[in-house]
Amino acid sequence: MRKTFFYLTVLFCIGLFFATHVRAESDALNQVSLYLNLGQTENAKKLLNDFLATESDPDSILRAKGFLGNAHALEGKYREAIAIYEDLYRDSNGQIKMAAANNLTSTSKDLVEKLDRDLVLVDGEGDLKGVDRLKVEISQQKEQTAIYRERALKLTEGHEGEGRISALLNADLVEEATELVASLPSSPKKVNFLLQLANKSAQPLPYLLEARSLAKEPRSLSFVLQQLGEFHYSAGNYDLAESFTEGAIDSAQSIFAHDLLYQQWDLLGDIYTKQGNKGEIEAWRNSIASIQKIRGDLAIAARNDQLDFDSQIDPIYRKLIDFLLKAGKIKEAISLADLRQLSELEAFFGDACLILSEDILPKHDGTAVISTFIFDSRTEVILQLPSGSYYRNSIEINRPQFIAKITEYRRDLENSFVDSFKKTSQEFYNLFLRPFQSQLEGVKELVFVGDGILRNVPMASLFDGERFLIEKYPISYSLSSNLKTATVKSNGNSLIFGLSVAVGDWLPLTGVVNETSSVSNIVGGDRVLDGDFTVSRFAKSIEEKQPSIIHIATHGKFVGTLERSFLLAFDGKISLPEMERAFNSSNINLLVLSACQTAAGNSGSVMGLAGVALLSNIPNTIGALWSIEDLDTADSIDSFYTYLKQGFSYAEALQKMQIERIRTIDQHPSNWSSFIVLTN
Repeated sequence: MRKTFFYLTVLFCIGLFFATHVRAESDALNQVSLYLNLGQTENAKKLLNDFLATESDPDSILRAKGFLGNAHALEGKYREAIAIYEDLYRDSNGQIKMAAANNLTSTSKDLVEKLDRDLVLVDGEGDLKGVDRLKVEISQQKEQTAIYRERALKLTEGHEGEGRISALLNADLVEEATELVASLPSSPKKVNFLLQLANKSAQPLPYLLEARSLAKEPRSLSFVLQQLGEFHYSAGNYDLAESFTEGAIDSAQSIFAHDLLYQQWDLLGDIYTKQGNKGEIEAWRNSIASIQKIRGDLAIAARNDQLDFDSQIDPIYRKLIDFLLKAGKIKEAISLADLRQLSELEAFFGDACLILSEDILPKHDGTAVISTFIFDSRTEVILQLPSGSYYRNSIEINRPQFIAKITEYRRDLENSFVDSFKKTSQEFYNLFLRPFQSQLEGVKELVFVGDGILRNVPMASLFDGERFLIEKYPISYSLSSNLKTATVKSNGNSLIFGLSVAVGDWLPLTGVVNETSSVSNIVGGDRVLDGDFTVSRFAKSIEEKQPSIIHIATHGKFVGTLERSFLLAFDGKISLPEMERAFNSSNINLLVLSACQTAAGNSGSVMGLAGVALLSNIPNTIGALWSIEDLDTADSIDSFYTYLKQGFSYAEALQKMQIERIRTIDQHPSNWSSFIVLTN
């Protein structure tokens, strides 16, 4: 079955057990339970801290600590939760001790799953040391999970209540758990256990039908009916699937449960597709409408590791975009793609604070926008001309093959010792640009809105057989076809940060001193170098100087996750949220990151680079897709600022710098195509 965003069933032990055993007079802990069931962990923690500061009753203190562990677990802070549950297991007895033992097992399992996801990301970054470290960590945590599981089974042996059932379910002992669940009286807890049994059983239908007969509360009933709809959909019983799913929607609509409705409308759209009754577009529109109703909740859930945008939200958008394009509704598809990008950014940053402009036309006369969409069986390329006309071309290559080819091309671009990029570069030019050759006559500038991994490829490197694309057009990149730039008042100040010395395992950047000196000579501004470039000084300098241009020459990585993306200062790493807070203290027109890099195989790598600029209202960002030689970087940056000083736009200045390097230094794209202009 599909992974479901449903707080009440994330973990049976979390929230539910402790909520049942709170004293009736403890209004504070009852309120905490409500907050946790709604996913409002910050409110729950604040109330718990206040409660623990004044409470003297030992049992209430233990229960409050259990809730605190639950809050950390719901936030994806599994190690903190485990530490609390360990203390609780040691200090308590009876039902609370059993709950702590079971929570240790389930939370340790969640930690293993998180580490597995981290391993995929780190492997995609090519971080071999990180891969080895995580493999050891995963092995150790799996061993610890087994210890927790056996401890809970031993502790609950001879018991027949909820604690024993949870221990059996955590150990996947379905038959024994089924016998004990059958003896429970009808209650919401029994429904929850039946759903867990259905999820673990090869024959889930009997459990689901019994759960349906017991579920009385609208939310619980809606969820059970949804599970029945998904079961029959998977079994190919589409009429039954439709009936159960429509019942789930009716029940969810009665309580405005949009966190259920977006999933149910999506399921109904899939059912309609199989039935061929043409109602899928409207169903998916309803699904996305429900997503918009709970943008804030979904962003928080993604931040807390309870929601995966790529597998749970993104497919809904893509299905509707696909159908709209096939129906020839290109403008609606483009607008929906902008909305999808907004949702992805909010999930990445865990914050629903962005607003799209309604103006989706190019911002400059003569500028054309080329958007791409990678679907399972093909890739769509959409050309939007300055006149507002749209043209479409389909590339009939399946998704895995296309992504593999793009990834290989990106890696070839970085390697100056091989010329294998030439054939692929011309092939991609023929796929992306040549079909629009006649329509592009008169176009003066190109903006690329790449899908996924295509964001990591410098389209400037595409070759028509005679010239690189950058030799024909200034090129910039955007996360969205909405190119309306916010109006920023410039005071002309510049601020330049640089790290030339070795820090930890990071090698020195010997060209940084000359690079930052040259930038200062061209555009003016103060330099903050090496020992002065600390995490705290970074934010303080921006707030004090109020620069319109910020240039940062230091190591950094943007690798597709909020936690692993950073800039390196002398005394530590500056995270994306720290960058956002610092940048928001000034009106910045241009941000230049000259020594950072993105991961070639990670489709979300540019997200952090462009997203932090968007959240900080920075309209233009210059960044590097991969690291190049330190001295080459200095020369390139010097050339860019020289052209900028002469009055050229950011895209034009970068184009002239790259053409200069192509014609005087080296044609290989590894030496010039890494730098890109991102516009918001």
